[in-house]
Amino acid sequence: SAETGASAGTSAETGATQTPETTLDPMSNEAKFGHIDQTVPENGVYKIWNSEGVRLMIQHPEANFELLCNVDMQGATLTPIEEFTGELNGGNCVISNFTLQGGAEESFGFVTVNKGNIHNLTLLNVTFLPGSAKYIGTIAGSNEGKLTRCTLSGTIAVEAQQGGAIGSLVGANNG
Repeated sequence: SAETGASAGTSAETGATQTPETTLDPMSNEAKFGHIDQTVPENGVYKIWNSEGVRLMIQHPEANFELLCNVDMQGATLTPIEEFTGELNGGNCVISNFTLQGGAEESFGFVTVNKGNIHNLTLLNVTFLPGSAKYIGTIAGSNEGKLTRCTLSGTIAVEAQQGGAIGSLVGANNG
């Protein structure tokens, strides 16, 4: 500029070229929710808005979560949430495009055993690799809690073990 004698794009003090600030797409989840720290609950509820937040649910099956927007997992492989006892408010949002892989658990689903409250959640384009599970469902392998207004879109191509059960949302329901 004329006042400092520096040319455009350079710092007068260092002579280094300044990098222009990155502008976010104002419609992106980062722009809308990037100010929210998913790792700290707000009033006892983790506010989830991206794939890192979805992975956080796996680490805290006793916690309460609220999905703020659709989350595209972009082909990630996840392990199921073990014995979920919290509340998951899906916010009528979609978690999509991921593989769910299990091992030798008796139940297999996004949640292995639901003892909590899951509502208003949709799973879309999920590949299920349940290992040797006996009870298989997309939302919960076994449900002992409450599921309300949960949906899925996609295909499950697995076989049940002798005496086992496969359901589109829940493998075994006692809730």
